[in-house]
Amino acid sequence: MQRFADATPSQHATARETEARLEDAVLRINPRYRETFCLRAYCRMPYSEIAAAMDLPSENTANVMFLRARTEPGRARGGALTGSSGAPIV
Repeated sequence: MQRFADATPSQHATARETEARLEDAVLRINPRYRETFCLRAYCRMPYSEIAAAMDLPSENTANVMFLRARTEPGRARGGALTGSSGAPIV
């Protein structure tokens, strides 16, 4: 949490809560979609590399799987994976 060195205790708590919610949501994603999501969101891999790494037929397939991964955990709640600002992740 060094990036929050100037943050207040309340901001630290909010950041930890957001991280915990995100981790929980990611763990609920279908494993195949989760792999796509992690490669794109955490590794910043381009869709062409994701497609090659996962043996997918095209970049578009990787993109669609990523988009499905972002919306899958929220379908039951009516939302998608979002960051602390409320903006969609990646």
